[in-house]
Amino acid sequence: MIFRISLIMTLSFTTLAEDDFWYKPKFMEHSISYLYGNTFKVGERDRELLSFDHFSVWQWGEIYAFLDYMYLDEDDDEAYFEIKPKISLSYVFNTKMELGPVKDVFWANEFNHSNLGGAEVYLTGLGVKLDVPGFKWWNMNLYFREDVKVNERGTYQFSTDWCIPIDVSDRWKFEIKGFADFAGSSGNSKHNILFSPQFLLDVGNIFSKPGKLYAGTEFIYWQNKFGIDGVDEEVWQFIVNYKF
Repeated sequence: MIFRISLIMTLSFTTLAEDDFWYKPKFMEHSISYLYGNTFKVGERDRELLSFDHFSVWQWGEIYAFLDYMYLDEDDDEAYFEIKPKISLSYVFNTKMELGPVKDVFWANEFNHSNLGGAEVYLTGLGVKLDVPGFKWWNMNLYFREDVKVNERGTYQFSTDWCIPIDVSDRWKFEIKGFADFAGSSGNSKHNILFSPQFLLDVGNIFSKPGKLYAGTEFIYWQNKFGIDGVDEEVWQFIVNYKF
């Protein structure tokens, strides 16, 4: 599939409407997922995981957060947490900033933490929200990344996430969504690439409850996992996701 994009290089400075309150979300959604995979290289080979997700849109920006709880036989169970608040620069400067497919620019932030001490990462930078034909959403962020466990100078990270709906028929609807992170080297940590698409069927839509229950598979490719030189991981996971 080839997308042709014509860029109109215009910048809009339309004054934003003030009909919303900053402390009231415009949109909020939660979900819970169960995942199972059995080809992990680092740590236990077989893993079950419960993931709790939050996404909300506010007048001033967006918040995405998730908590992964992993059942581990040999060690303590792991809880891994990420929160990603983004502040809209359109809101900050009271202008609607658009440039071609870019529909907003954000001050993007992220914090990652694991209860087992494997991760404590701070990221800050700029992000853009894109409006591209065929995509439900597509975001890009460029961060300065500081990993306190590495205890060296920070590095860069480029992250992107997307969702592509595929409607085969009124009954059979699918989504291809996921993310990719490209992090630079820092200290003893090598550069690493994490690519994780999901292929999901809208099961709820088959029973006239669209957008609620999904099932499918997730693929994880992680080059130099955790910055460990030469440790490349490829995992297929079964996934069930319920939104509420």
